[in-house]
Amino acid sequence: MAKKYLVTFRRRYIHRVVVGVEAPSKKVALQMAKAVYESNSKTHVSDIDSDTQLLYDNIDDAEDDAFSIEIKSTDEFPKPMVGIVMHG
Repeated sequence: MAKKYLVTFRRRYIHRVVVGVEAPSKKVALQMAKAVYESNSKTHVSDIDSDTQLLYDNIDDAEDDAFSIEIKSTDEFPKPMVGIVMHG
């Protein structure tokens, strides 16, 4: 009879976002860029106001590219987490 296992893959990533900002000072530019980055509603270039531009948004492997696998036996699978996204 087959047994149940939980297999966990872990990999380090870097989420790099570059925002071009026209502002009167570094402090204001940082505030504007943070507002764009932290806003869930501004995820597309067309949604960002004219003083800011999303120039780059990507998830890259970390330089050390740490990768690990963990395998544990289980009697039952846990309930799936909400919002699972499969990347292929």
